[in-house]
Amino acid sequence: MRHAMKLGHAPFLKVTAGTKTVEMRLFDEKRARISAGDVIAFTDTETGGVTECLVTGVLRYPTFAALYAAHDKVSLGYGEFETAKPEDMLAYYTPEEIEKYGAAAICLRTLPERVMKQLLITGFEPFGGESENASWQAVKLLPEKIGEYKLIKAEVPVVFGKAGGYVISLAEQIGPDAILCTGQAAGRDRLTPEYAALNVRHAELRDNGGSRPALEPVNARGENAYFSTMDVYSLAQAAKAAGVRAGVSFHAGTFVCNDLFYTLLHRFGGSLPVGFVHVPPAPDHLNEGRKSMPVNEIAWGLEAMIKAL
Repeated sequence: MRHAMKLGHAPFLKVTAGTKTVEMRLFDEKRARISAGDVIAFTDTETGGVTECLVTGVLRYPTFAALYAAHDKVSLGYGEFETAKPEDMLAYYTPEEIEKYGAAAICLRTLPERVMKQLLITGFEPFGGESENASWQAVKLLPEKIGEYKLIKAEVPVVFGKAGGYVISLAEQIGPDAILCTGQAAGRDRLTPEYAALNVRHAELRDNGGSRPALEPVNARGENAYFSTMDVYSLAQAAKAAGVRAGVSFHAGTFVCNDLFYTLLHRFGGSLPVGFVHVPPAPDHLNEGRKSMPVNEIAWGLEAMIKAL
């Protein structure tokens, strides 16, 4: 039997990666119909992505406290350094519901697919008073599979240090074969793969965390610059061949985009392909005349680049 369930973005990534192998729910009428051998299609509530899992067992417990005591916290979807508390489930269910139904531990195994590489692709959250960021809007439009890659999508905070730490944490959990980050760049009218990341933090505006560094290093023990481990000229050419304006940029600036790119190259540059693409803002009736590109066109160009990896 097949079932459908929704998951938040973070647990969806962990189920897809195979690190979260137990889904916790009430043992209500719906869950009572699930048995070993069934298939559950989980849908990411943020991106709409779908991953399918085989049910290897359904275990019933009188309370979530008993369930938590019986399972390793990583299998429940917690990080190694997070605290796993049964009380966390009160965000989803009332004490009365828990007393009535008890708890279900649905044990999972991600279904094998055609062998595909995994691409971790990111876009940034809105910044500077805008309601959307074209980079994340375009990433969300991308299909779940492109060429030989299965895409794992993530939205990144516009905060110095936090952006890089977040993506590193995701990458260490997922183990992707490549990482491609995107960010919005005002004043550009084309997709621009970045050739290098500089070891400097310098901001004219405060980030979303209120920080405004001036001529600080990204990493005091790092090199002055790191170079993209993707072929930026091939990426630009692929987008242009698809009819999307594109060209190589020689460094990613000194704001959070560069901070993220440098941090990832410092950590992963010698072990897997890491790249960064700046995209134009989307058209906005409040800023008529500024350089821009429709989000669907940005997505089309990014898709062409991914096919060229």
